Amino acid sequence: MVAELDGHIMRCVRDQNGNHVIQKCIECIPQDAIQFIISSFYDQVVTLSTHPYGCRVIQRVLEHCSDPETQRIMMDEIMQSICMLAQDQYGNYVVQHVLEHGQPHERSSIIKKLAGQIVQMSQQKFASNVVEKCLTFGGPAERQILVNEMLGSTDENEPLQAMMKDQFANYVVQKVLETCNDQQRELILSRIKVHLNALKKYTYGKHIVARVEKLVAAGGCSIACRKENWCSVSIPRLDGIGKKVRVQLTEASFEDIPRIRQAEAQMVNTPDAPAEEIQ
Repeated sequence: MVAELDGHIMRCVRDQNGNHVIQKCIECIPQDAIQFIISSFYDQVVTLSTHPYGCRVIQRVLEHCSDPETQRIMMDEIMQSICMLAQDQYGNYVVQHVLEHGQPHERSSIIKKLAGQIVQMSQQKFASNVVEKCLTFGGPAERQILVNEMLGSTDENEPLQAMMKDQFANYVVQKVLETCNDQQRELILSRIKVHLNALKKYTYGKHIVARVEKLVAAGGCSIACRKENWCSVSIPRLDGIGKKVRVQLTEASFEDIPRIRQAEAQMVNTPDAPAEEIQ
């Protein structure tokens, strides 16, 4: 029955129903029995990757065809157009698939190809998802490359500032804060605090402020924002009663964290008192 598909592969791949038949063949039949199907994709990988149904078929080939030569041919074609595919509404799914399920050297190659364009990619609807996958599945050294590019030089942090205000790139910044190590996070937060008040004026910048508040609240403190940038910080006590400290979330708030921790230690097992203010 599969042999009857010979000569009709590309038409089936582009068909709303036929593509499912091709996918099932790739998933369930040994490659040596469907090599005529796989071979028909050669030199067409990029074209198919940008097709709403073809992108699914290419992902199935990458998943189920373990033949080294097939993988090499497919990946060579993908790598030649990685930047274009990352920005394509369908091609980005193929790139994400390789980042998540591919070999370490394939992930590394993709990140190196995108390096130098990370900020621009982060501001593009489809490519921003690819950058998030780079951060999630990249190794420590590769993640450092991405972080460095977003931060820019020590004297000029415009890349990060622009990203925090962007409708797509702000999610990349949040992903950075989620995936980076402690040292990287401390450096990024030190850059963010410079623009903290300004970010509150932007729709997408508020997302970053919310993420920062969660980080500040980590370790047992819960923060609820109030008007005029004041936050109520509830610090748990051994008797189960929360001791409240009002903290103004400003550029200096990050330096206040050690003071909050010190206050927490001093207030354990002490009588309740009116809320204190830390500025």
